[in-house]
Amino acid sequence: MQAVESLVNTPILADCAIRLGRRPKASLQDLARKAAVRTVGLRNYQDESPFRFLDLPYTLRSQIFEYTDLVTPLSEVNWSPTQGFYLHYSTWRCGHMDCPANVHHGCQFRNYWQYANTGSFCSRYHATYASTCRCWSPPTSLFLVCRTLHEDAQAIFAKNRFVIAPIGGCFHSAESTRSRLEASIFLKDVMPLNALPFLRFLDIIIPPFEDDYLRPNEPAYQEWLETIDWIKGKLCLSMLMLRICAADCLMTSINTTTYRSKITQEQAQMILGMYGRTVAPLSRLNSLHRFFAHFAWPFAWTQIGRRLLEDNLGLVQQQVQKWEQMAEEIVMGNDYNSNELGKGKQGNSQWMEQWLKNAQWALITE
Repeated sequence: MQAVESLVNTPILADCAIRLGRRPKASLQDLARKAAVRTVGLRNYQDESPFRFLDLPYTLRSQIFEYTDLVTPLSEVNWSPTQGFYLHYSTWRCGHMDCPANVHHGCQFRNYWQYANTGSFCSRYHATYASTCRCWSPPTSLFLVCRTLHEDAQAIFAKNRFVIAPIGGCFHSAESTRSRLEASIFLKDVMPLNALPFLRFLDIIIPPFEDDYLRPNEPAYQEWLETIDWIKGKLCLSMLMLRICAADCLMTSINTTTYRSKITQEQAQMILGMYGRTVAPLSRLNSLHRFFAHFAWPFAWTQIGRRLLEDNLGLVQQQVQKWEQMAEEIVMGNDYNSNELGKGKQGNSQWMEQWLKNAQWALITE
């Protein structure tokens, strides 16, 4: 407190950034903001009578909320049981002109340290305030004001694309099936019941695995079946786009496991069988708006598979697309055509963009 009080008598400055702690803390960040605003000669509107925001109609409040951190920079938010809600970018820092256009827009809302030349004053990671820091952080405070704003915030936040990531990450093999599937935890325990109808895009990732995963006799699979039955009457299925993505490991000649480099037809069928039994129960969601399946090719890291990916990629893609189409028809019916309904236009999630770049690099450097 004494540190910022000493700034009261300083001349008006052009700009001011204040850091009061190594870790984010709301009370210190608010103190830093008030002091910095006063130092540059601006009025502190929080000291005046509050604006009667709740007197505005719901539609107008919603439009205003869409300009807050409730809508993430790429309208995509990841969740895992260990990390909670977080953002994942396909690149660790802004590449400026090399950034894809759909990603570069979000760069202004992350990695403030990359642009600032005054030290680390990012409010995402420290108890600090800097007028030029626009980094995204979970908008927790908007959910804590009152019940009405809590419900308003839920409705807007749920419109992001939600990516349900495996506990061990998207690029590492799961050693065994956990007691609960991440998607079951998210839908039953994490998302509030009154927020479920607002979900519009759900991206569920199946982790890479060897041998078998999510076997029918395992508790996680049984709960997956229960979860599907439980959400039927709670999601707005006619507005929901559901995507099941089977992730794959990133391997090279150095770290490729014997299982993946020598995989047999029988073992590949076991993997495909797991994909099938995971998506088949989704056929109970009768009025589901859209369903898209994205599967990994089991032979990608065998010697023959590597050669096929280089010499005849189209053949590999055709085979995988056939598997995906079969799964989509099981869920949505025989007349369902995902390509006509925009499967290729939805865009990859950021974890998939990162995987594609790294996989391409791995093949090039072999």
